[in-house]
Amino acid sequence: MTSREDLKDSEEKIEQFLIHLAVKSGVAPSTQNQAMNALVFLYKKVLKVSLKEEINAIRAQKKMNIPVVKPMESNLIY
Repeated sequence: MTSREDLKDSEEKIEQFLIHLAVKSGVAPSTQNQAMNALVFLYKKVLKVSLKEEINAIRAQKKMNIPVVKPMESNLIY
């Protein structure tokens, strides 16, 4: 970034990046949350740019783990 003009539309740029992470990269929800928090910190604390809007990005889907249940017969000792 070379000027303050590059920092315009900050929320939109952050949303686009987070959507890219969720949809194209397939990252875990915790990774996406960490990326969002890091970007918000960068803009607010380091670059001193206030973010005006909420960041509404597509959230990464939590992976559902279905437990494997062994049949009763496999637990019996002969």
